[in-house]
Amino acid sequence: MDDIPQLLNDIGKQIKNHQQNLSVDNCFNVFNILRQSHEEVNLHSRFLAELLNPQGRHGLETTLLDLFIETIQSDLVSLPADFTFAKVSVRREHKNIDLLLDDGRYWVIIENKIYAGDQPQQLFRYYQKALEDNRQPILFYLTLDGHPPSAHSVEGIPQDVPVYLLTYTNHIDEWLTACLERTRDLPKLHATILQYQELVRLLTGKTMSNEKSLILSILTQNNNAEHAAAIVRHWKDLRHHTEFQFWLNLESYIQGEGSFHILPDAHFTRELISRAINLSKSQNTNYG
Repeated sequence: MDDIPQLLNDIGKQIKNHQQNLSVDNCFNVFNILRQSHEEVNLHSRFLAELLNPQGRHGLETTLLDLFIETIQSDLVSLPADFTFAKVSVRREHKNIDLLLDDGRYWVIIENKIYAGDQPQQLFRYYQKALEDNRQPILFYLTLDGHPPSAHSVEGIPQDVPVYLLTYTNHIDEWLTACLERTRDLPKLHATILQYQELVRLLTGKTMSNEKSLILSILTQNNNAEHAAAIVRHWKDLRHHTEFQFWLNLESYIQGEGSFHILPDAHFTRELISRAINLSKSQNTNYG
C-alpha cells in the first residue's frame, strides 16, 4: 500500500497536464452546460423528440425521422406498410410516455432509460393506453447498452407482442451519424447534432477521452490496478469522512461567530450523511 500515494501523485500530474493542454473548443459542450449528461426527460428525450418531429425547428420535415426509421428497420423491425410518415406527430411525456410517434393508427412508444429503473407494469400501462386510444402499439425500449426491460415492467403484455430493444451505443449513434451526413450544409444544426453525439459517446464509453486514456495507461502498469481497487473499496468511506468533516468544520465556524445557532431538526448526523451517500437519488437526503 506504500505505492498508493505515488499512484495518486502520478495520476494527478497527468490530469493537470491534460487540463492545461485542452483547448476551450474541445471542452465546450452545450448539453453538459445546460443539463446533467444523463438526464433522460429534459435532455435526451427532449432533444430526440425535436429531431424526430416533422414539425421541428430543424425545418427538414420528415427527413430526420425517415433516417431514424431506416436505422431501426435495418436492424430491428419493419414498421407496418400503412404507417403514415407524413401524418406523424411526435410527442414527449404524453401520458407519461417518454417518446411517442402517432400517425393516427399506430403508436410507436419509446421508453427511454439512461440510469433510471423500471416502474411496475410501466410498459404494460403504455400498451394499454394505446389500445384505449384506438391505436396499435409498437413498443421500443431504449437504453445505453441494450438490456431488456424488467419482468415487472412488461407484466401483462401478451407474449406475442414484442418489445424491441434500442441502444444509444449502436442505433442512436448510427442515426446521429446519418443525420450529420444530411445536415452538412446546415452548420448550426450540424454542430448541435455533433455535440449531442459526442455526449452520447461519452455516456456509452464509445469515445474514450484523452484523460481516461492517460489514467488507464498508468493503472495498467505494474500493480497499480490492485492499488486502484483498494481505493475503490474505500471510496464511500472517504466520502463519508470528508462530508462529515466538512459539517463539523462549518458548525464550529458558525458557533464561533457567536451570533448563529443550529436548529435541532436541521442538524446533520452520521446517519443522514450515510443515507445521502448510499441511498438512491429518489430518497430525501436534505440536511444541514
